[in-house]
Amino acid sequence: MSNRRRPSSCSAPPGAGKSTVAQAVFERTLDTGTRAQPTTEDFLRTISRTRPTVTTEMALEFADHTIR
Repeated sequence: MSNRRRPSSCSAPPGAGKSTVAQAVFERTLDTGTRAQPTTEDFLRTISRTRPTVTTEMALEFADHTIR
């Protein structure tokens, strides 16, 4: 890996604001010049920024149908 750095305009910590673990690891690899591995923090950050795909109303409707 080369020792290329992101432009100084990208001052956020590696993975900050990224939507995937892969993107965070990729940027950390570029920043450090060594192959990075995903961390628990990468996964937790990504999960915390992921919107639910099922609304509460949808879950309750499903639960209602499964009880019958």
